[in-house]
Amino acid sequence: MDCTYCGKPVQEGQSFCNYCGRKLSEEAPTEYIPYQQPYYYYPVTQPVQAKKWSKGKIALIVLAAVLGLGAMMTAYGFTVYYRVEEVMDAVDYWNRAESSFRAGDYRKAVEYCDLAIDSAPEFAKPYELRGMSLYEMGRYEEARSDLEKALDLDSDLVNAKEYLDKLDAAARE
Repeated sequence: MDCTYCGKPVQEGQSFCNYCGRKLSEEAPTEYIPYQQPYYYYPVTQPVQAKKWSKGKIALIVLAAVLGLGAMMTAYGFTVYYRVEEVMDAVDYWNRAESSFRAGDYRKAVEYCDLAIDSAPEFAKPYELRGMSLYEMGRYEEARSDLEKALDLDSDLVNAKEYLDKLDAAARE
């Protein structure tokens, strides 16, 4: 025997169809009625809307970041450039002072050392050379001060140590 609604086979004596769930009757329907799944209602929830940033805000933030980064890089570049120039000037003046010292022109060597120290006060070599020049000129107290300053900045300066030893030996005599 078949179900009169869905046409599926059913066993004799069943009251309902196992497939469509309808009550079995001896009367056949006049037209075919397809089985429909029951409709279940699921409440629809609205998704949470994230705050949207306008294109203008994003562009403004990007522009501010680029300008800020550019300003920092420019400031750093100028600082490095001028600092390198100062050190190069100090090295140039120190080289001139060393040439004057070797030629025996101690007064000129002191002048060039003064310029080098003005350009880069943390550069130890001009203090050392100025102290050596002052020693050769007989200005021992000033020489001691410069040689000690040079050793404070760079403890590996051999000439500064030698001249300080000469000053100590002269003081003992």
